[in-house]
Amino acid sequence: SWQGWNAELEGVHSDASPTVHLPHLLRILGPSSLTLYKHILGRRRVLIITLPPVEAACILCQVAADTCYQEQVSEQPSNDGGDRCDDPTSHPLKGRSTAGVKVLGMVTLNDLDKLDFESKTGRGWIACTTDSIFLDKPSYYDLLIDLRSATPNTRPSFHVSKPVEQ
Repeated sequence: SWQGWNAELEGVHSDASPTVHLPHLLRILGPSSLTLYKHILGRRRVLIITLPPVEAACILCQVAADTCYQEQVSEQPSNDGGDRCDDPTSHPLKGRSTAGVKVLGMVTLNDLDKLDFESKTGRGWIACTTDSIFLDKPSYYDLLIDLRSATPNTRPSFHVSKPVEQ
């Protein structure tokens, strides 16, 4: 049974790879994790709103990016007879960009120019914030995940921005 983020982050795996937390990401998001996966894999802009402390949301960002990075890496056989090389930097990425989805970490309203710049690269990004004003700024994200209302018995809410026709 899940005992909350404090037990999760202060446990045995707290200094290990963020991907160790993947089962907990799936438990928190449930079937909605497929929506997150689709947006990250499609190199979209994903913003996660959370309450302080933000460490859990930052780990969620890194786990989502790591999971999709492995999917973007082409699995070409190595020269020694078919075993896949474990070094992800030795394989080119599939898709529009030669780099994985960028993890911006914690962003605030001071980072609006950075979000604009990163959006123009076509690489996609994932970030977290505590500024709920982003709910009123859908032009800065493609998917917004609101973790503020999530409890062990409820799922977080997802908001998808719709392009405005001019």
